[in-house]
Amino acid sequence: MNNVTIAGLCHDLGHGPFSHVFEHGFMQIKYPSQNWHHEDMSIKMLYHLIDENHIDKKSEDIVHDW
Repeated sequence: MNNVTIAGLCHDLGHGPFSHVFEHGFMQIKYPSQNWHHEDMSIKMLYHLIDENHIDKKSEDIVHDW
């Protein structure tokens, strides 16, 4: 599987239920002092999946710039 395919599959992986409503509604109300973004959670989830499944990916294959 190439990196573009993986990126497409993992796009917005960190969204909670109801997509942006979760991020801009629930999370801001529940945790007003935190600056929570689904992109950050997507990165954490991707690394977790890689680690838990012992996937051999080079760190330069995983780039995020937001």
